[in-house]
Amino acid sequence: MEQQIYTFLELTQEELKDLSQPPVPVRKHMAIIGAAVCVGTIAVVAAVIGIEKNRELSKEYTSPISSVTTAVHAETKKSETTAPAHTTINSTSTARQTTTAISTTAAKQTSSIITSEADSSAAEIPLQLSLSESSCSIEYGGQHELTAALSKEEEHELVWSSSDKSVVTVNNGLLQAVAPGSAKIKVKIKDTDISAVCKVTVNHMRTNMVSLKNSTGAAILADRSLYTWGMNTYGMLGDGTTSTRSKPMKILDNISSVSMGAFSCAALTEDGSLYTWGDNSTGALGDGTDTNKYTPTKILENIKQVSMGFYEGGAVDKDGNLYFWGNHFSFDTTGNRIFTP
Repeated sequence: MEQQIYTFLELTQEELKDLSQPPVPVRKHMAIIGAAVCVGTIAVVAAVIGIEKNRELSKEYTSPISSVTTAVHAETKKSETTAPAHTTINSTSTARQTTTAISTTAAKQTSSIITSEADSSAAEIPLQLSLSESSCSIEYGGQHELTAALSKEEEHELVWSSSDKSVVTVNNGLLQAVAPGSAKIKVKIKDTDISAVCKVTVNHMRTNMVSLKNSTGAAILADRSLYTWGMNTYGMLGDGTTSTRSKPMKILDNISSVSMGAFSCAALTEDGSLYTWGDNSTGALGDGTDTNKYTPTKILENIKQVSMGFYEGGAVDKDGNLYFWGNHFSFDTTGNRIFTP
């Protein structure tokens, strides 16, 4: 052992240097390991640089909310720096209150803007009035209804009017055709200029039967209504007056037949009732008197046919019986007038 130690001490410095170098294979492995360590170090440095760049980019963009939050935190930090330690809780509370105040103020402002815009939008829409139809046509003597509507749910008084009442009349939207022609129906809000108009056309008569005599006429329309017009000296128009009418006027409904006399008229209803009116000086009305009648008067039932002569009348009932009344020289050789059938 002592010999070995002595031998080692006797080695020269060159020999010691040779002993400190590892064998060649070992040196190759160490070179590879060193290269790998260098590459890893470079990767780590690159990653660190990338992280720093991302941090710088994120600092360049700050959202409005983060700006407010940052400002509040900065203010809070400043308060914490200048105030004693025991005021930290109060500072944090103040920051929260400030954030709440900002949010509340923004919400109120937004709500105020929306409300203001809604009010402004509502105020910009004027009140409007419209009709269910802008134009319509009515059969002669018929009726038609118009409906008015407001653009807002408000209560207003409406005023209706007709440009020509001799053609069509109106009562709270209900139109009544008086004579063929055209007219305008207007509805307006009282005490305003807000209005709507409907153009109305009244068609000519569509008749089932017409009877004319001595400047007087009578007609039955498709709806079985009876109209008369012309001379009315003795009340033969049946309208309750003795005024001459140049346009047809409705007298009765549900009429199946009509017959004009010289100055009188007779009409038969669908249920078989017989009515007469007009001059009765010769008993032409068959009502048992010689008094003129200015409105229709019922004289018989169960009648299926009627005809008026110049001063007399005749009828046949549903059982085939024949009735006469009026001036004597037509029916009675005794020279007496017959006032009842």
